[in-house]
Amino acid sequence: MPPGLRNLTAPLRALVDFLGLDDALVAVAADASSTEDAATTRDDLAAWLRQMPESQKDALLMDAALKDNVNRQADLLRHYADHRSISKPVGVPKTARRTVGELLLASEEREKERTRRAGERKAAEQARQAKKDAEQRARYLDQLAEREQTVWNEVTELIRMKRPAEYTKAVNLLVDLRDLAARRSEGDAFSAAIGRLREIHTKRPAFLRRLNEAKL
Repeated sequence: MPPGLRNLTAPLRALVDFLGLDDALVAVAADASSTEDAATTRDDLAAWLRQMPESQKDALLMDAALKDNVNRQADLLRHYADHRSISKPVGVPKTARRTVGELLLASEEREKERTRRAGERKAAEQARQAKKDAEQRARYLDQLAEREQTVWNEVTELIRMKRPAEYTKAVNLLVDLRDLAARRSEGDAFSAAIGRLREIHTKRPAFLRRLNEAKL
């Protein structure tokens, strides 16, 4: 593999982008890449392309355009390494070349690992956010408990206004009162209170519909 794949120079980055190489495959190939700075230049790349037979160059460009041969990704990296003919420094053990299939398999495994780690990070963040939301909800219900009767009175006044917006506010407060009752194990008492509200406001279908939507 050509040196510098672990830290792509601008020309190598341009080559990777031009050929449409998969980043995961490049990363796998970089495992066998020397960290020696090969000082690759645009002239180097131009010389590599110029020395290529026209038929081979046309085939490479066609594959890059159509992306109809994924194995070409690994082949291109190997061709470039052969052209450069750069060996590792003395004392550094040579890494056995891997086949195209091995490179592709290693690329897939690396991508799976990256996806797994990303999923773990996302799950951890979601768990932290859920804990934060639960703590905020608990603090809100603690405050609600101190003015519970006032909230019930507010619900009554909102319903009497007979306006859709106020019905929605009333139902939102009732949801809060339901959660407070559940935390106190007073669900039966709350259900009975909702039943009385339904009986009192049987002629207000818009309000009743909102109760149903909130599963109250």
